[in-house]
Amino acid sequence: MISKPLAVFICGVLNPIFSVLILEEVLLAPSLNRWLHTIIFWGKTLLALGSAVGLAELSKAKEFWPGHPFFPSGHTTFAVSAATCLILQRGNRWAWLTVPMAFMMMFYLVVGKFHTWDEVAGGTILGISFPIMVWKLFPSQPISPTKGDLIDSVE
Repeated sequence: MISKPLAVFICGVLNPIFSVLILEEVLLAPSLNRWLHTIIFWGKTLLALGSAVGLAELSKAKEFWPGHPFFPSGHTTFAVSAATCLILQRGNRWAWLTVPMAFMMMFYLVVGKFHTWDEVAGGTILGISFPIMVWKLFPSQPISPTKGDLIDSVE
């Protein structure tokens, strides 16, 4: 049996880790071209995360789904949205790190009895949808992680 303090700790530490992964993009920016690309990434991420989490919190305030006052999960929305932004920005190889972290967040939210599976599923849908919409609306050219140059396709 998983203890509630462990669930509280895991859920409290994962979203700050996602935030650091997003902010550390600037460390990968040795050139002016990378700096501009980083600022664009931060703007798109802020728009995607802000919209997704804002809608999640608004739907809880208005009780979008009667009988489910915590639908959708804001923690899940943030974690999945951040993971999706990182994958869209840096390529599929980041899924190996971010997807397990997001699933760990979902698991501990349910096991810790903070949310139900349907509330977590709602957060997942929001968290995936908004970054994809933002990246489709504002496409940008990916940058090579080794050379710092613009590349034609995501590796």
